[in-house]
Amino acid sequence: MNKKGAGIGGFILFFIGVIVALTLIVSTAQSIGDMTNTRAIANQSTAVMVDGTAQYLTNCRALSSAVVYNATGDYLVGADNYTITNNVVYNGNLAVKVTPGTLPNQINYVWLVSGTCQPLTYADDSATRTVGGLIVIMSAIGILGFAVWFFGRESGWM
Repeated sequence: MNKKGAGIGGFILFFIGVIVALTLIVSTAQSIGDMTNTRAIANQSTAVMVDGTAQYLTNCRALSSAVVYNATGDYLVGADNYTITNNVVYNGNLAVKVTPGTLPNQINYVWLVSGTCQPLTYADDSATRTVGGLIVIMSAIGILGFAVWFFGRESGWM
C-alpha cells in the first residue's frame, strides 16, 4: 500500500517547525531593531561637572546633535564649553565622554545632556544593518516556500 503524503504526523511536525522558525525570526528581528535604530535621549544627567574632569554616558556609544543644560534647565551650556568624544572605552564598554572646559560658569553643576544616541548594540556599518534586515526577509520567504512545498506535496499538485 503506497500512502501519499505525511498525514497527521506530517502536519504536526510542519506546525512545530513553523512555530520554531517564527520564534527565531521574531527574536532575530528584535535584535536587528536594536542594531539599526538610534534613539533620542532627553535630559540625561551627569555627576557634578568639575573643571576638566570627564563624565561618561554609558548607555550610548555615540551622541549627535547634543544639547547641554545645567541641572535646572535654565542655562544652556555653549558648545564651546565642552567636548564630546564618541566611542570611548570606559570600564570595558563603549561610552560617550563629556569633558567640560575651564570657564567658571559651566562647572560645579549637574548637566542635562540631550541628543540622538547610538545605543551600545548599534551597528555603525551600513552593510551590517542592511544584511540584518535581509536575513529576516529571506527567512520569512524560506518559511513560505517550505509551506507551499509541503502543502503542494500533500495535495498532490507538486
